[in-house]
Amino acid sequence: TLINQGVSTSSLTGNQLVASYLAQEGREIVQNIRDTNFIEGHAWEDGLECPGECEVDYADDTLLFADRFLLVDGDNFYTYAAGDLSPFKRKIFVVDDGPSKKTARATVSWGGTHAGQVVLESNMYQYVTPNPGYGHQVREVSPI
Repeated sequence: TLINQGVSTSSLTGNQLVASYLAQEGREIVQNIRDTNFIEGHAWEDGLECPGECEVDYADDTLLFADRFLLVDGDNFYTYAAGDLSPFKRKIFVVDDGPSKKTARATVSWGGTHAGQVVLESNMYQYVTPNPGYGHQVREVSPI
């Protein structure tokens, strides 16, 4: 019936929306690892190594090789630490594209009647060429 099709479409759209946000969050966490390295004076790619598809969440910005479903906590945050089982898995894959470029791909998939996935890919570049003779500092960060 038309009502069943509407409910079915609503479920698929809801999962796509949540998966899109989870993929965006995954990409932003990877970008934050790179940005933190710059601010703290570490090599830009520190922490971006992973032996395949990894997972990451906002509470722990470490890329880990694992294959788990995300959990939803009491505040509706998705994490691996605690909460109710969600239908979503998020995988992060970082490809080395040379000495100053990496490609980060976040894939969020879900199962069930309306299984699907969302893939988000972006390029990351080294901010500055390292110079062992002198360092860099961030003096002020202001919104535009």
